[in-house]
Amino acid sequence: MQAMTAFLWMDGTAEAAAAFYVALFPDTRIDAVRRFTASGHGVEGTVMSVELTLLGRPVVLLNGGPYYALTPAASWWLPCPDQATLERYWAALGDGGEPMACGWVTDRFGVTWQVVPDVLDALLYGPHGDAVMAQVLTMDRLDRAPILRAAGRA
Repeated sequence: MQAMTAFLWMDGTAEAAAAFYVALFPDTRIDAVRRFTASGHGVEGTVMSVELTLLGRPVVLLNGGPYYALTPAASWWLPCPDQATLERYWAALGDGGEPMACGWVTDRFGVTWQVVPDVLDALLYGPHGDAVMAQVLTMDRLDRAPILRAAGRA
């Protein structure tokens, strides 16, 4: 069985979004750009979709038009190995986007990311999970040090 591929519906921004992600993330590349043909549902020659490898995973950005919009109901979990990496991704994804609570940020293309310390999942389900969650709930951009303190690990 083939691996599943995420399709993200965009309104004419697939190519710009792909270029942004390639510049920002390691192990990310554009694999193919597909264009509308005369028999397609878009303007012939314009970008219909961009197939990319995003952080090692297959993703297709589809220029489907204004009929649907992305929402935070679906998001990417982006674990960061250190605070500097978290800060860099948070700033880049938030530039032209919308920061949200608890480490969530919607980028300028409408894609929502959970920019988190790589230890967050383990800490939330560890013995101090309630304290960790209480700390996370006080933040927009997550700060690793107070989260570790709440978990008794600092």
